[in-house]
Amino acid sequence: MTTPGEAVPSAEGATSSSTRRFPFAFAGPTGLACRGFLVTPASASVTVSVHELAVRFGPWQVLTPLDNVSSVSASGPYRWPLVAGPPRVSRTDHGITFATNATAGVCLRFHRALAPVLPFPRWCHPGLTVTVADVDGLVALVAERLDRTDATGHGPSPADTPRGTAPPR
Repeated sequence: MTTPGEAVPSAEGATSSSTRRFPFAFAGPTGLACRGFLVTPASASVTVSVHELAVRFGPWQVLTPLDNVSSVSASGPYRWPLVAGPPRVSRTDHGITFATNATAGVCLRFHRALAPVLPFPRWCHPGLTVTVADVDGLVALVAERLDRTDATGHGPSPADTPRGTAPPR
């Protein structure tokens, strides 16, 4: 198991400093409520590679090119009844929240909205909030990688399609 923001071992056993895994922080009623939806410490993490952002939250997954991220910031606290349990979709901006605590998280905004993650409502998601253990580390890494992408002049490519996946029914 890796610690927050630790480099992820490759298949050959070597460590790649270009890929980092951020586990979710489970705490309080929010952490307990999500376990009933198959969201556990073993099944919830954010992985950032040079080119991709991958989020797993139990049976739900989001995968998008890193250059689709338009902004990243720390957020919270949250009212636990509004974030506890399965993924939550905001009725105001249609952003999706994967929460395992009500204390702090990371808000990611996208150039192109993510495909719907949940079967209902079928809204695309312009933002994603994740409650990882190392909020500052995830914000710093994504911001650093975004700065590098901007410096090269490469923006989002229309050929790259962000995806969200819902669990099978």
